[in-house]
Amino acid sequence: MKFSQKSGHKPIDLMNPLKLTASNVGFLISIAMFFWSAAIAQVTVHGDKSLPHDLELRKYFPQKINHLAQPYDVTFYHLKLDVRPDVQQIAGSVQIDGFSQAANLRDLAIDLYDNMIVDSVTANGVSLQFSRVVQQMVVQLPQALSAGERFSITVHYRGNPQRIGFGSFNWTESNGTPRIWTLSEPYGAPTWWPCKDDPADKADSVFLDITVPENLVAASNGSLVRADIAPNQRKTWVWKTRYPISTYLVVLAIADYTRYSDTYFSGGAEMPVEYFVYPELLDAAQIDFAPTIDMLSAFSALFGEYPFFSEKYGMASVTSGASMEHQTLTTLAARHINGAHTGEWAIAHELAHHWFGDLITLKNWPDIWLHEGFASYCEALWEESVRGDSAYVSAMRNMDPGSFSGTVVVTDTVNLPVMFSATVYRKGAWVLHMLRGVLGDAVFFDALNAFATDPRWQFGNATTLDFVRTCEQISGKDLTWFFEQWLFRVGRPVYDYHWDVSGDAAPYQTTLRIDQMNSQPYENNLPYRMPLQVRLSAGNETQTVTIWDSLPEQQFVFETDFSPANLEIDPDNWVLKRLIFNGGNISSIPRGFEIAQNFPNPFNGTTIIRYGILRRTAVTVTIFNVRGQQVFAQNLPPQVVGFYDFIWDGKDNNGRDLPSGIYYYQFSDGNSSAAKKLVLVR
Repeated sequence: MKFSQKSGHKPIDLMNPLKLTASNVGFLISIAMFFWSAAIAQVTVHGDKSLPHDLELRKYFPQKINHLAQPYDVTFYHLKLDVRPDVQQIAGSVQIDGFSQAANLRDLAIDLYDNMIVDSVTANGVSLQFSRVVQQMVVQLPQALSAGERFSITVHYRGNPQRIGFGSFNWTESNGTPRIWTLSEPYGAPTWWPCKDDPADKADSVFLDITVPENLVAASNGSLVRADIAPNQRKTWVWKTRYPISTYLVVLAIADYTRYSDTYFSGGAEMPVEYFVYPELLDAAQIDFAPTIDMLSAFSALFGEYPFFSEKYGMASVTSGASMEHQTLTTLAARHINGAHTGEWAIAHELAHHWFGDLITLKNWPDIWLHEGFASYCEALWEESVRGDSAYVSAMRNMDPGSFSGTVVVTDTVNLPVMFSATVYRKGAWVLHMLRGVLGDAVFFDALNAFATDPRWQFGNATTLDFVRTCEQISGKDLTWFFEQWLFRVGRPVYDYHWDVSGDAAPYQTTLRIDQMNSQPYENNLPYRMPLQVRLSAGNETQTVTIWDSLPEQQFVFETDFSPANLEIDPDNWVLKRLIFNGGNISSIPRGFEIAQNFPNPFNGTTIIRYGILRRTAVTVTIFNVRGQQVFAQNLPPQVVGFYDFIWDGKDNNGRDLPSGIYYYQFSDGNSSAAKKLVLVR
């Protein structure tokens, strides 16, 4: 699938620089060189063999901490579970195979919540000693294992799983019929089965034998091998997945499902697309799920073939309020199924996770944006593919609530509202949107494809740094400046701008002044560095140029053959920002922090003192007599860039008239100050 770019929707054209007049070239170059050499000297531009500044970015990533060390690698799980909704209990066993990663491994720390009862642990039919610690169990091995030596144990257990996070294990019903589902992201898997709950330790395969009442269907990961009749009017559903899988992606969806299927064709081969739907939602689901095949084709064209082609893609309706990208079996919130396609975005989102989340899984939870930001951006890509550029622009605009709290790379992985916040999802999507604007379509989509198809990450794990490396290698550019400010910084740039036009005939000169007043302080208030499109127009005449805004205050001058009546900054919305247009002419912008001579002077009654500020700031005015004694002081409220008038009535702070004489007035903004003399005559 090709994502077209029409005239109204183009990436930032970095090859169309502004025309600078001789009067300000030296000004811009000298200030820019000073600022960037002093403030962020690590940002350089490499050639085709560009490498990221790993040490600069790595400081933002906390180290992974486990409560008990788990120096082993799991290769296989086999869950055999009897699910009894009548008493809300599960019972059974989990076989865990793996190998030691330590030189002298004597025990295995296995994650399992305390409310689950462990009856025994065996190896080759022999019982093993074990103990319980907080949310874990420690199994003593029959003998110490050397590095690389394999083990196989089976945990026999039972209990009523504890609900944490977004649900973990849920017992619900409809008209007396059980409807059971799991949602283990991020830490919920050990609430219902023993495992090594580390997203970076993927089992090579997982088998599940799920026994349920015979009137229910048990859906899970991978391919259905068989459904066996079991004693006491029960049925055992046997599922097997032979693709590497993280523990939080293992799923049970159990209900009175109606099943139907479709087929996805690709390259002369075919794959089943299986749906498990509550009976009352069947008609609506057949309407809402219809685009799924086209979505598979669209995302496969962008990111490589659907990763789990030899098994299936499936969706199961659940009573959860949230949907979840369980590997090969998305659980879709029933509220998204209504026959009106209002949940189409959710279907696209969860399917996209099968590349960004399931195929390539984060190594540590701070990098959750690699899942959620990417899948959210794929919602917009799907809109673009089926409804065009305007739908893409609208989708991105709808992902901007106006402000975001926190950083895209998460610093608090205990607080789930922080981990799964709008910042991670929506600002994460905006990071990719802006990266597309910076790199252009061809390079951007090459980078996404390269990341998704890299065998180093496929069916394994990746980090934000891995994605940065990929983008730099594909683009041949150092992108540290981009990722550092957008992933690890709170807020967005706020561009306060003025502009005017001079000249009676062509070429006309347009002067644009931009002051960054950013929404959140950051490392000495360093400004954002971003390319910005500026569109000048008058009637049918239009000219678009690209500028790089990177300073606290920056002025640009460019020439046109027409006298612009309108000026738009970032008209195609490629940058997450806020714009403030203050109107007025450039001549109304101070050259720096300055004050004028008061008028009238001498004065009797009141006098006006004009002052100018170059950035949004509070100002303090202080007046002294000739002996240096302060007679008046006032803090003026913060104002935007421009000139302002302060009126003094010749009184002190207590409202008493001051005597005739010479006085000195001083204005200060905390960084700069200026003073002049005035004369008061009574």
